Amino acid sequence: MMLRFPPALRSLCAVWLLIGLAGPLWAQAPRVKQLHETLLLDIDNAATKKFATVQTHLRVGQLPEAIELLRSISDVHVGKLVATTPGRYVNVQNYVQMLAAGLPPEGLRIYRQQLDPVLKPSFETGRDTNDETLLLKVLQQGYCCSFADDALLLLGDRAWDAGDVWRARSYWEQILPPPRPKALGEPVVWLAYPDSDLDLGLILARLILCTIQSGDRLEVQREIAGFAERYPNAEGHLAGRQGNLSKILKDVATEAENRPVPVQTNVVETFAGSPQRYHIDSQAAELGSLRWQASLRPFGEEQRRGFQPGSIGGLCYFPVVYGDLVLVNDDEHIYGYRLSTGQPAWSDDITDARIYISEFSNRENANVPRPLGEGPVGNIGLPRFTMTVADGRLYARMGSVQPYSNERSGLLVCIDLAHGEGKLVWETFASTIEPEAGGWNFEGSPLVVGSRVYVGMRRLNPQPQSNVACFDSLTGKLIWNRKLCVGQTNPNFTEFDVNQHLLTWGEGTLYYTTHMGAVAALDPRAGTIKWIVSYPRVEDTKLRHEFAARLQRGPLPAVFADGTLYVAPIDSDELMAFDAETGLLKWKRSFNSPIQALLGVSKGMVFASGAELWGVATDSGKVLWKIGDPDPESHGFGRGLLVEDTIYWPTHEEIFVVDQTTGAIQQRMPLFAMHGQYGGNLLLTEHHLLVAQPNRLAVFTDHGPAPQRSKKPKPEYTRRKAPAARAWTLAREAVEAQDWGKAADQFQAASRLARPGDEWMGRPLAAEASDRELDARLRQA
Repeated sequence: MMLRFPPALRSLCAVWLLIGLAGPLWAQAPRVKQLHETLLLDIDNAATKKFATVQTHLRVGQLPEAIELLRSISDVHVGKLVATTPGRYVNVQNYVQMLAAGLPPEGLRIYRQQLDPVLKPSFETGRDTNDETLLLKVLQQGYCCSFADDALLLLGDRAWDAGDVWRARSYWEQILPPPRPKALGEPVVWLAYPDSDLDLGLILARLILCTIQSGDRLEVQREIAGFAERYPNAEGHLAGRQGNLSKILKDVATEAENRPVPVQTNVVETFAGSPQRYHIDSQAAELGSLRWQASLRPFGEEQRRGFQPGSIGGLCYFPVVYGDLVLVNDDEHIYGYRLSTGQPAWSDDITDARIYISEFSNRENANVPRPLGEGPVGNIGLPRFTMTVADGRLYARMGSVQPYSNERSGLLVCIDLAHGEGKLVWETFASTIEPEAGGWNFEGSPLVVGSRVYVGMRRLNPQPQSNVACFDSLTGKLIWNRKLCVGQTNPNFTEFDVNQHLLTWGEGTLYYTTHMGAVAALDPRAGTIKWIVSYPRVEDTKLRHEFAARLQRGPLPAVFADGTLYVAPIDSDELMAFDAETGLLKWKRSFNSPIQALLGVSKGMVFASGAELWGVATDSGKVLWKIGDPDPESHGFGRGLLVEDTIYWPTHEEIFVVDQTTGAIQQRMPLFAMHGQYGGNLLLTEHHLLVAQPNRLAVFTDHGPAPQRSKKPKPEYTRRKAPAARAWTLAREAVEAQDWGKAADQFQAASRLARPGDEWMGRPLAAEASDRELDARLRQA
């Protein structure tokens, strides 16, 4: 487990190191209120009993016995969970390391006597060959051994050289000692090395480099001033320079302020614009003229003042843009349009924009409204149609919107956009996952990172169960399938809820809000659960109409920003903020009306929308401002956007442009008055504003001339003429040919040649190429 301090905690850590104080500045983990769990987790009761024995040994001073038992637990109990505090669970191996880090000095000496000889060869070979796998092995098998802090330093330096600032920070922060447990036999609050002999001033200087890269000038100035006061004469090697560390930090900060901001693409290729589930567009847009519109099949119906009966349904559609393509799907079809003209992407028939037709398609009634009560039982809620584009391929969840699964119902599809004009690459049916058990269905669209595809799964019989699965992005073959939790069946009504839930990615970790009373963090390589946190569920699910209203919310995946995970589950009335690495609750806040969407984080606030729009302080959960109107027709209607320093917030008939800092309304875009259009889910590109309404997709252009666009997709990372571009292209071609040796060599070259500012899908190209090199070498082996 790797801790990424949120800004307030990082500042606290900096103060502690700079002024030399300990103890009072640290606090133990906040105690989670005792819960009566409404879900079942994969708890290892045998390991729990052994941990209790370990703690008894420690309290009575039987250190050798405690350490021997700890080692045996780590070897025998793999992959399951243990409770750390009520409502918070971690995997057994992490808890072993947390207890080891809390050992008294004599206990650490015995621990190291046993593990140092075993792990030293791996460390030395990893150090000498710069082998990340061996260095990680040291941390996994002996986190508190004598040289694990050196391994953390090397891993951080390696990540920094690859341009992966956040991963570098995570490793370096773990060298800073955690607060000591209050009592003998207790674990540390989070996993960090307990007693490093490295120069902590030099480690702190490295962390300040990370803050400089974040662009937070106020925080940079504060940290540098504190460092200069505490370490005025510190010398060392930093940022490729030798000399006074304070002066080096000031010089690097000055250079960063004068450095041009790297060009960022506005192309949105997954729900909410990024795997972190929020995106800040860098260019504002005017409403302009209505360029084109396309019909969409309504799902469900709702009648409001000013709307014709049956004319509007639920907001189910979340299109994506790839180059000059607009892509939108329902349960049976994927449609492709030219962004600039609205013409079908590759069809000669101007009335048919379908680029994929599933075998479940009702071809004769493509635009007939679809009630949600189809099937053997009634259903309530709304389907959510989202997609992801990565490496020129489109990934979507298709098939029946019903939450139960019959033979060959739900499926994942992968379609080639860059080279195949919508050619099907592969499809995987949910029914092939644990076919002997049956009943599985995919939740929402997958999250794609590198060569892997991650997706939530659910089944309802014999009890509701939530899983996360991982597939190979090239073949669609299953890599792992991880059980998260089992919920309780609602006995009050027979309807099944229709709602698709999405994963979130943050600094090398998968996060999943199950909306069944639990939030989980997983390691993406093997699917190991890092932590699970449960929360009290609301009681109104006993009433059908209130339960149905609750299911109109979303999609509501967690939002990851700066080491914090923001969660607003549909089965709760609270917005919660967790430390993303540990699962520790930072704060929670109740709202009088439901949150429909989490829009993102900026200006020290997380922005949530529903009937109203709220700006909530990230450090405390305090509502700093809100806007809204009692008139239901002026309530929020659809998912908005963060654009520069503003928020685009759609209502039924207008789009409000709201200042992020103050909540002041700067502009009102009259959708209905000017164009006869309604609000919906918004998407912004360089020259177009897209509004996905319940029954149509409306595309507006700005006031300038119609853009002249190439049919070729926009590049996936900036500075395509950079030295790394050729190697990156050759590597991707080798991956397509499954020539793993060549792919690994070319990814290595791309990582070496990448310049600062070269990015792929918002991530440093050097880091992405390095990760893909490792994956290719593993496949080659």
